[in-house]
Amino acid sequence: MKRTLATLTLGLIVLAMSGLASADIVTYSTSGTFSCAAVANCTGGGTNSITISTGGNTLTLTYNGTSGLVNANPSSNAGLGTITASVTGTGGTVNTPGPLGFDLQISQSTPTSGTGDLLANLSGSVSINSSNGIITFLNSTNIGGVTWAAFPNQQLVIPPSTGAPGSGTTSLQGTASVPEPGSMVLLGTGLLSAGSLLRRKIRG
Repeated sequence: MKRTLATLTLGLIVLAMSGLASADIVTYSTSGTFSCAAVANCTGGGTNSITISTGGNTLTLTYNGTSGLVNANPSSNAGLGTITASVTGTGGTVNTPGPLGFDLQISQSTPTSGTGDLLANLSGSVSINSSNGIITFLNSTNIGGVTWAAFPNQQLVIPPSTGAPGSGTTSLQGTASVPEPGSMVLLGTGLLSAGSLLRRKIRG
């Protein structure tokens, strides 16, 4: 009985450690939707492309998802897709009277499948050869032990001045991370200690 319990304890330790060690290569894809929220003259909310119109002036923001893999042990930069800003005339403002919302969804397939959301607000304005538009991410998300985060403040790329309409593409960047090796060693030490204590109680 004692030998069986000891073997079981060691088996659980090995499984826990191997599970953490294998969480290095992360395969994922992204998608995203905008929310017009309180933005005036905004159409396309709930999709990956919205347009803000004022008279003959327009600003269109289009999100394009991506897919790939990263080695996230302990942390790695990850591309999270792109936002293309296209304008005609003087462009438009994305926070009048309130901010534009954006939901970036990450779908992870390995090492553990699941989804998570990174939420953001957009503010500022974009026009030909000018942009003070900023996308501000508000949270991180954890999928099966992998923590995803976007760089918090990213500027919308300025559309070129050569010709009208114009467009500029912003590459969204973030990180994917798993527990550092030191954390795994501490966890392993804790599991070993728990196993040792269990065996002592059995012997007692």
